Amino acid sequence: GDKVYVPRPHQTEYLFEETDPEILRLKPDTPGEDAIMIMLCTVALVGIHDAEIKLGDRVVVFGGGIVGQLTVQMAFLSGASSVFLVEPNSDRRKMAEAVCPVETLDPAKENPTIALRRLLDNVQPDAVLECSGSIKGLKAAVQATGLAGTVVAVGFYAGNAADLSLGEEFLHNRVTIKASMGVWGCPSRWPILWDRSRELEAVRDLVEGKKLNFKGFVSLRVPFKEAPRAYETIQKEPQHMKVVLTY
Repeated sequence: GDKVYVPRPHQTEYLFEETDPEILRLKPDTPGEDAIMIMLCTVALVGIHDAEIKLGDRVVVFGGGIVGQLTVQMAFLSGASSVFLVEPNSDRRKMAEAVCPVETLDPAKENPTIALRRLLDNVQPDAVLECSGSIKGLKAAVQATGLAGTVVAVGFYAGNAADLSLGEEFLHNRVTIKASMGVWGCPSRWPILWDRSRELEAVRDLVEGKKLNFKGFVSLRVPFKEAPRAYETIQKEPQHMKVVLTY
């Protein structure tokens, strides 16, 4: 009768050990649509840890999908004094602005690096997190971070990297890029203290403590027996941030 979070592929039955470190027991009243955000919340949490955000930091986030939205919220929870979100989609910018005192930038209107230098009085940001999964986004993040800055690559990158130049700002500004991958057995940068179980438990506490706002994340619900339609919709209508299969 317990309600649990199980990070497994979509299916109607599971068999698992209670001692599995990725199985989380949830409070009975935890909404299912909140619980399904735990995996992406953990992606954002690992990125926040890798960025080592300090009280009063100025933080820039590239990409306003779910991971980017959660990263913005967690940056404020971590003590950031100001957070800037670079996102071309106006609806996603509005979504972030509705829940946080974030300042959003449209990269189609102005080069993010130039805009950020103006907004920060020519002082470079303390932390830059790239959450779009776009190589172009990663290049823009490298350009924005500044001298001896660090970019935390939170997004999942696939395909070639022809749009990423390792000359220009990366070389001349001595930029560091951190790959932030917390799954598939990749350890935390603090593996003794922050194993996978603790990361998941920390996220569960944020979710159940209502510290994160998921309003508007789910835009389509499809019965499990019609799962192919859900995937076809994602392909045809990529504006959806989260599509849920219901059982």
